Order: sequence, then structure tokens, then C-alpha cells
Amino acid sequence: MAVSAAMALLAVSCIKKPEDNRLVVSQEQVTGLWVKASNPYEFWRFRGDLTGITWDETPDPETGEPEMTEELSNLGFTWAIENGDVLMFSFPGAMENQDVPKYYYIKEITSTTMRWEDEYGLTYILNKK
Repeated sequence: MAVSAAMALLAVSCIKKPEDNRLVVSQEQVTGLWVKASNPYEFWRFRGDLTGITWDETPDPETGEPEMTEELSNLGFTWAIENGDVLMFSFPGAMENQDVPKYYYIKEITSTTMRWEDEYGLTYILNKK
């Protein structure tokens, strides 16, 4: 009797709850060069050493040349995957020389597309280059 009660409890505890159906994202899936879907000039590079850089190559209206390049950008960050689907950025010294962490919830990731949302529901879609 005790064995069947224990088995029933074990069976119930193994049933997935809806919140357990979260995405599980690996570092390898995120690593690479991405471009924002709604702005083909905004780039995000996620490196395998958990550092990254973002920049915007919008052409200068007068010269047609981008004012910013990856080499000139000072918008470096560190990143990590937390809890399987949370992308955490930290922009060092962004506010009074304090690291400023920012969390995004990855909603979709494929070999070509990554979609994340912030805590306010703002959605970002990036395409892998």
C-alpha cells in the first residue's frame, strides 16, 4: 500500500506544469553576429567567451558612410543564459560607473532567428548573419 501511494505521488510529481514548457537555450545558439530585423543597421555580436558588442551602422546623411562600426563601438557587454531561457546583459559602467544588468526572455530561437521580450513586453527580433 505504501509503495503504491509512493508511486502515485512520484507519477504526479513528474507531470509537467505549463511553466515547465520553457525554452532551453544554449550558449552556442546565441553566439554569433545578429542584425535587428526592424533595423538592418543595428548589429549584435555575441562571443563565445560571454562578451559582446552592439553598434549601429546607420549611414551618415551627408557622406553615406556609417558613423559607427564594430571596431569603433564602445557598447560592449557581458551576457549569460540564466534559467534556460533568460538572456542577461550587463553593460559595464553604463550608469555612474555601475554595471547595469538587463534581462530578456527568449521566446524563440532557431539557427536564423532569435526573438526576445523584456519585462515590459517589448519584443526584439534578430536575424543571424
